[in-house]
Amino acid sequence: MDPRMAAEASKILGETVYRLWGPGPGGFIYTRSGPGMRTLHLYNVRRREAERLSEGPVRVAAGSEAFIVYAVSRHNGSILEIHDGAEAQPVMGFKPGKVTGLAVTKDMAAASVSLAQGVEVRIINPREAAVTSTIMLEEPFRVEAIHKGLVLGVDDASGRLGVLDPSDGRLHLTRPPGGGRVKQVRLRGDDVSVLVSNIVDEVYIYDIETGFREKVSSSHETPRASEILDHGWLDGALWTIARGQGTWLQIDGRRINARLKGNPKRAAPIPGGLAVEYSSITMPSRIALIEDPAGKARVRIPRDMEKAREVVEAGVREIHIEARGQVRVPLLIAEPRGAPKPGGVVVYIHEGPWSRVRDEWNPVIATLLLLGYRVVAPNYRGSSGEGRHYADLVLGDPGGGDVEDVVEAARWARSQGLGEQIHLVGRGYGGYLAILASMEAPGIVRSVAAENPIVNWVDEASSGDVGDRCRADALFQGDTELMARRSLTELGVPKTRILIVSAPHRARSILSYAATLIDSGVDISLHVDRNSESRFILELALFLAKPRGRG
Repeated sequence: MDPRMAAEASKILGETVYRLWGPGPGGFIYTRSGPGMRTLHLYNVRRREAERLSEGPVRVAAGSEAFIVYAVSRHNGSILEIHDGAEAQPVMGFKPGKVTGLAVTKDMAAASVSLAQGVEVRIINPREAAVTSTIMLEEPFRVEAIHKGLVLGVDDASGRLGVLDPSDGRLHLTRPPGGGRVKQVRLRGDDVSVLVSNIVDEVYIYDIETGFREKVSSSHETPRASEILDHGWLDGALWTIARGQGTWLQIDGRRINARLKGNPKRAAPIPGGLAVEYSSITMPSRIALIEDPAGKARVRIPRDMEKAREVVEAGVREIHIEARGQVRVPLLIAEPRGAPKPGGVVVYIHEGPWSRVRDEWNPVIATLLLLGYRVVAPNYRGSSGEGRHYADLVLGDPGGGDVEDVVEAARWARSQGLGEQIHLVGRGYGGYLAILASMEAPGIVRSVAAENPIVNWVDEASSGDVGDRCRADALFQGDTELMARRSLTELGVPKTRILIVSAPHRARSILSYAATLIDSGVDISLHVDRNSESRFILELALFLAKPRGRG
């Protein structure tokens, strides 16, 4: 064991990270994570103080102005209800599960729970702290909001807006204008606003009775944005967090110069302004208060929270390279200051495919930078943030063009003299692509590290929860023969060193695949851990430190 590598990885795991969940009574709800803890808090803007709401860790939270906060226990998936001045108590009749969405009003709460047979929407009575009814759905419906006694959300498979009536259990699904995909649902008084991904991201007004209405326009000329990360309403004006050349906060189309040290990711309305979560690849997530955002936009850091600071010095830039089919693939490049050239290079492949690597806090990338590696992160075809057409390029071709994008990123890094031998690091779907790419370019790739890689798509489609099944079905367009052909178990044996860290729920398929690799003489390091993310960071640092691990 290399003590230096372990120590550097421990630095990243020891960082305090804040996560903004949304508005709460008199302020906002957030979690504070650090070594061995993850606690829920309510910050009161008027009193300028934070109140701790939970003793144990939580992973989803929502609140209402009537001082009712719900949180999902990270330990066992149960729901906790918290009232003003009372201790948190478990909701009666709520069986632990994988909660994908949560919404609360003073009269009603709703949670979507992903199960093997579908999604169960559980309706909760806050006055009794008890589940009053459950509705089983075949669709991977994710709860986003409650409006006029109806539960609003997103069908994550089709991208349609869902309106669920708890009184009869009927789910009405509506395709957004232009055939786009719904990303987010928010409330605006008596109306509903819906963030939709089309050629670019747009916000529409939705009426429960008449359906989608007008697209929201701005009073000011809006800076060109390829992606909207979050949206909401403040004093009747639309605010968005947009990404184009950089990432910024805007209100009614006017860019707000808040002078944050990082990039905003999400926000929540508070009395007198907005709470904003922000970070960068080199700086853990923090929360700032922007008072009078439409005017002077004064920034205030809550006194109980740590201030923003970089934990590693690195330069970050984004370029595009051309891959097969004249597809322009965005690359995010992060380089430690003073790193030798050529030196160690890691191609980092994000989970997905429908997500993205942005200039925001990522503990795996931060660890790699701290260890002195340049990081090249392709937002391969299928990634979000480039419009619906780019996201749809992966449909019917997973493990095809996207793998070539990863290989092209590795070739680009070598052609620029960044390093001769490239290490691939991926998580989930990205781990699947990393192992495939190592077989496509064995002369370039020196090692592969994967957290929870998908190794068998047939297993994924048959034994995962409804979200996993719908993702597999969408990617392969229902072609089960293609699923089998594109599974790692059917595609040969990689020639490089491999590190795999698995969570228990994926261990069966991964252990079977690992046994095949061992029988074929592959140098593999395998670990199963409930906290796979932290374990992966530690094992990755040690894996790269081995004599053949540095390129």
